[in-house]
Amino acid sequence: MKLILMPAAMLIIGLLFGVGAQKLQMLVLCGALPPVFSGIIIGSRFQTYVRTGTSSLAVSTFLFMATAPLWIWLSRLIAG
Repeated sequence: MKLILMPAAMLIIGLLFGVGAQKLQMLVLCGALPPVFSGIIIGSRFQTYVRTGTSSLAVSTFLFMATAPLWIWLSRLIAG
């Protein structure tokens, strides 16, 4: 859900504020990035949910690799 809603929100907000095409693409990709590693660091520190956090980060990273070209194409198409 994060890989769809966040970049879409960033695209809409960027268009509303008149962000340039290249900066809009960067903004959309920043919204589509997988979650940070802080959850894994905290989980490993307290030995809780380490495996779940690591696997969810891996899955979201692979999904980002699949959706990033789509968001680049879409933001180029819309921003022109």
